[in-house]
Amino acid sequence: MLSGPLDESVAGLREQGPSAQTAGLLDGLDPAKLSARGRIDALVVLEQHLAWLQAMQVQGLAAIAAHSEIPEEMILAAGGKLHDVFAADWDTAVEDVACALRLANLTAARRLEAAALLADRHETTTRLLADGQISYIQAQTLAEQLAVVDDSVADQVERVMAAKIPSQAAGQTRAALRREIHRADPEGAEERHQRRVRERGIRHYPQDDGMALFGAVLPAQQAALMEQAVENRAQGYVEDGRSLE
Repeated sequence: MLSGPLDESVAGLREQGPSAQTAGLLDGLDPAKLSARGRIDALVVLEQHLAWLQAMQVQGLAAIAAHSEIPEEMILAAGGKLHDVFAADWDTAVEDVACALRLANLTAARRLEAAALLADRHETTTRLLADGQISYIQAQTLAEQLAVVDDSVADQVERVMAAKIPSQAAGQTRAALRREIHRADPEGAEERHQRRVRERGIRHYPQDDGMALFGAVLPAQQAALMEQAVENRAQGYVEDGRSLE
C-alpha cells in the first residue's frame, strides 16, 4: 500500500520505474483520491507496470517458440518431410498460445514471432520494455521491421532507435524505423520495395453492417495518383446533397 501524501507517492513511483516491489504498492490505488496531475502520474505508473509484465510475457513466449524447434529424434524420423514436421510443431505452439490468451491464431503467431526476435536479437529494446520506458507495441514494431535485415544492420538501427523510442508515440517509432532502416541499408530497402511491388494486388475485406472494404496494395506514388483521380472525378458530379466522401 502507498503511504504518505498520495500524489507525492505516485509521482515517486513514476520516477522509480516498475518492479515486483513497486507492483505490490499498487494494491488499493484509488485514482479518485488523486489530483488531476496525480491521476496522470498514476496512469503512467500503471502503463509502466503493464510494459514490465509484457516483457516477462515476451520471455515466456520466446521460450515456447524455442521449444517448438524440431528435436533431433524428430528430424531423423521425418526423412524428407522435415518441413511438415516443423510446420506441425509450430502450428501446435500457435494453437496453444491462441487458446491460452484467447487470441486469433494469426495474432498468436505474431506474438510468438516477435517474442523470439526480441529475445534473440534485441536485448536493448527488451530491457527498455521491462523498465517501462516503451510500450509493447513499440517493441513489437521494432522487432518486426528489423526482421527483414541482417544482424549487423539490425544492431545499428536498434542503437540509434534506443535513444529515441522512449520519447516517441508508436506511430512516430514506426516512421523513424523506416527512415533508419533505409539509411542503414539503402540497397536492401530498394530490393524489398521491388519485391513488394511484385506482390501488389487487390484486397477485399468484409466489415460490419453489410459493408465491405475494397482496395489495393500498390506503390505509394501510384496510390496517391489514384486517390487524386478519384477525388477529381467525385468533385465533378453535380451537387446532390452527398458529401465528397
